[in-house]
Amino acid sequence: LAAAVTGRVEGRVWSHKTARVGDALVLTKPIGTGIAIRALKKRTAPETLVAAATASMLRSNRRAAELARGREVSSATDITGFGLLGHASHMARASGVAFVIESAKVPLFEGARSLAEAGQVPGGTKKNLAYVAPFTRFAEGVDEPMRLLLCDAQTSGGLLLAVREGHAVALLEALRDEGHDAARIGHVEELGEGEPMRVR
Repeated sequence: LAAAVTGRVEGRVWSHKTARVGDALVLTKPIGTGIAIRALKKRTAPETLVAAATASMLRSNRRAAELARGREVSSATDITGFGLLGHASHMARASGVAFVIESAKVPLFEGARSLAEAGQVPGGTKKNLAYVAPFTRFAEGVDEPMRLLLCDAQTSGGLLLAVREGHAVALLEALRDEGHDAARIGHVEELGEGEPMRVR
């Protein structure tokens, strides 16, 4: 069995297993880089979408993490290949709670929704939706394009932070003041008898 040390951690570490009931869910970057990249390869991507997605992918999550320090973050993950719902579901299930996602509050890159409606969606994104479907309850108003966007496989996506409710507003203000297109996209509630992912 081979092993290697690739780095070290200094200071407090955020786990994906420790989200608390009552926390707000804060996302630090818009969703849609997977769809944007596919459209770019197919030469169907609007220039504005390519520019916005490229700028987002080039922005490191380091500063967002620094701004979140000291703001009662209980749990965190980055959003990459499994999409927003994939990574959120890992947090929710590992924490033994339910995540309620308000789909209308999730920031999307301009033009990503139109591409999803036209069926220009990566295969990985479709697989992500199939993966989360068994433990996700979608409200009737959440249509197929939005479901796919919420599962869009991201490249250099943002952070999903479970933050103590009283600290969420201050965190969002700090992030937006420095140019992050961050949003409060939901909250954490008791698991109960329902699915750990609840999207409305």
